[in-house]
Amino acid sequence: MRWIIITLLLLTNDLIGQGHYIYIRDYNNTSIYNHPVQIYRRTKSTSSTVTVKVFRTHYGNGSTSQYGQFANSASDMDKMVNSAYAATTLLGTHSINATTALSWSNAGTIRNAGVNAPSNGEYFSVEVTGTFIPTQTGTYSFGINSDDGSDLFIGGTLVTSYYGGHGMSGYRYGTIYLVAGASYSFKARMQEYGGGEGLAVIWRRPSGGSYTIWTSELAGAVTWSSWSLYKTLYTNTSGYFSVSESATNAEYYLQINAPTRIQAYTISDLNAVSDIILGLSTRTGLSYHMFDVNDDGQINVADEYYIYARQRGFFSRWRTAGDVRIFTTSEYNTIRASTTNVRTTYPGTTTITTSTLSSGGSLIYYLIAPGYAGSVTY
Repeated sequence: MRWIIITLLLLTNDLIGQGHYIYIRDYNNTSIYNHPVQIYRRTKSTSSTVTVKVFRTHYGNGSTSQYGQFANSASDMDKMVNSAYAATTLLGTHSINATTALSWSNAGTIRNAGVNAPSNGEYFSVEVTGTFIPTQTGTYSFGINSDDGSDLFIGGTLVTSYYGGHGMSGYRYGTIYLVAGASYSFKARMQEYGGGEGLAVIWRRPSGGSYTIWTSELAGAVTWSSWSLYKTLYTNTSGYFSVSESATNAEYYLQINAPTRIQAYTISDLNAVSDIILGLSTRTGLSYHMFDVNDDGQINVADEYYIYARQRGFFSRWRTAGDVRIFTTSEYNTIRASTTNVRTTYPGTTTITTSTLSSGGSLIYYLIAPGYAGSVTY
């Protein structure tokens, strides 16, 4: 029986183990040399533009039969960007750069960018959507200004609004706590009834500084590639490998496969199962995982014969038991604490994968090789 300790030390979302190490050792704290760990990666790509939808509102003629002149709440604004209402018609969906989409005081500005806004600049609404990926963790402050009503949602939360009929007379501010590297939906809306028109959104990072459109934090749709094998690393003579990979536009996970046993069985393995049979050593759940090699739910002379037969080369595998199985820490502790056979409940696996690597912590996995009394060479 043998277990492997795998420790993951990851302090930021941006790097995977820079200056830190992943250790693999056996239960005697002896380094395991040349053990492979596969690293899988998927990459993220974002479009350089945001999505802008334009709607004709109030039937295009100022009618207030379905809603009022101005959006005085989020629910009012919902009606003015929903073509299920007869008074609201989608004029077009466009992709333009964030700076233009979030900083204009005349419909001609966005028309020049290819947006199909009404030529008369009256009775229309605009919805700007994208993905907000903060570069800092903490409280962001957002401001919105518009002619007429407007609101701003981050991750589905209403952060700030400037509802009602008015000109672009100053920003209205709101705050929200965000986590660096996380992806949040971004939605800014405005509606214009008559007169001037415009929309402006700015924000300030938790570290302070000026309010502006930080285009590096706002992008269009985010897409991920399929997971694929990125590289295979092997432990060195000290029993560890280090990883240093940029995670700015990528995610990673590790896969550990059960190794192939190369050590021959010895007389100590036969003696160990004999001690179990004769009651000279305490029988636990771990005993069954180690010595019930013929899978009959018992530990008896048949298992001793099986080990002897493999030692002598009479056959090369157990009846159904796997040569090496991997267990989590909780599974191993439960097996060891049990006094009955729990192999069916905790059969182990031949492959373990970590969750996506994004924070620090430790992972410990155990290897059990049936038929062995002690450490095993792989």
